[in-house]
Amino acid sequence: MPQTAIATTETIYFVAYGNEDTVHYGTIPPGSAVGTGQPNLEEFDSAILMGRRAYALNPEVFKLWEEERGTDYEPGDFVRYASTLFVRSDDDEEPWTLVLPALGT
Repeated sequence: MPQTAIATTETIYFVAYGNEDTVHYGTIPPGSAVGTGQPNLEEFDSAILMGRRAYALNPEVFKLWEEERGTDYEPGDFVRYASTLFVRSDDDEEPWTLVLPALGT
């Protein structure tokens, strides 16, 4: 059954999936909605939690690190390096945030 999520006042991060081969993730800005044909739609309060859930469903939804791109990644871009997942921040001094494995686990 198709699902819909609506962000009323705060950004929502979502993961929509039907099985491990069909996993979508993204953000819904305030005042917007997203609809999906996938039977499962989960909402999260942060990009980190969204990334962890999408990775758990299918790590291959995230692109592998490309050395030749260097600093060409945009804030919010997720990349896999080996079995580790990072998200690009907008901080030039610390450009990457560890998503998985979660710290302390």
